[in-house]
Amino acid sequence: MDGTVRVYEKTEHINLASILEGRFPKNENEIAIERMHADNVGVKVGDRIIVGGKEWTVAGVLAYVNYSTLFEKSSDFMFDALKFNVAMVTEGGFKRLEGPIHYAYAWQYVNVPDNENEEKGFSDDFMKALLTQTVVNENEIKEYLPAYANQAIHFATDDMGSDEAMGGVLLDILIVIIAFIFAITISNTITKESKSIGTLRASGYTRGELILHYLATPVIVTLFAAAVGNLLGYTVFKNVVVSMYYNSYSLPAYETIWNPSALFKTTIIPLLLMFVVNLVVIARQMWHTPLEFLRQDLKRNKRKKAIRLPEWGFFRRFRFRIIFQNLQNYLILFSARLESGQEF
Repeated sequence: MDGTVRVYEKTEHINLASILEGRFPKNENEIAIERMHADNVGVKVGDRIIVGGKEWTVAGVLAYVNYSTLFEKSSDFMFDALKFNVAMVTEGGFKRLEGPIHYAYAWQYVNVPDNENEEKGFSDDFMKALLTQTVVNENEIKEYLPAYANQAIHFATDDMGSDEAMGGVLLDILIVIIAFIFAITISNTITKESKSIGTLRASGYTRGELILHYLATPVIVTLFAAAVGNLLGYTVFKNVVVSMYYNSYSLPAYETIWNPSALFKTTIIPLLLMFVVNLVVIARQMWHTPLEFLRQDLKRNKRKKAIRLPEWGFFRRFRFRIIFQNLQNYLILFSARLESGQEF
């Protein structure tokens, strides 16, 4: 296995690891290596590799919680899953290794900080105390790296967080556009069925009953889509997302759990957006009198005052007047094309 391997002795309370395949090493000749690098170089459980001039049997592949991304140095701009690996051996196996040993000390807070600013204050205070003890004992600190600044720990989670935020915004935009499409379609349907609506209104049906009738279709379709989406999201599509992140980062074994926040963002919010947008459009259409429905006289502001334009030529004034009259439709089309990723 070509590359640099950073070997740790198995610990019980800090720098923990999650076994993904095989098992943890049990004797001095066994080693467990990081999963992502092992996949990239083609090493599997049961293979024999040379590390530190010694031959080892790969007992398992793992993921260290402190190495979700394989940064060899804190100053590196990008992690390296092709030439860098972290591994675990037993206490006896660690004694087999030849070469210099680099001691790394880790600490845990008794009172866990509530946020990054508080953690920064704690780490600065700890560094001052550590520096004082180091100088007194005539030693030196090669590197000091608090957890909040360790890219190997936070790079993957930060990337996932940004993906989640972007996905939520795109979902809301898409739902609003679909809601407007539903609203425009229903508005056209109301116009075509205006005589029937006028007859029903004259027969005693209320505006509320007709609004609920036309509002039912988009809400039921959205509710059905949300139910199917949640079902597929927890079964089929979860494997797509998991493989996407597992191919990029060295993540520990995961467990599928029900997420109330995801239900709120992917089901409740889309339903509310669909309901509100269509309710506004349909209620506005239904505010006509039964006689206006029977006459199919549903246009508003028939005598809308034209925008005063400068003394341009006829064709130029004509083009701009057409643009201003259809400005709302152009904005909806522009939003739809922008959401679909078209270039202008």
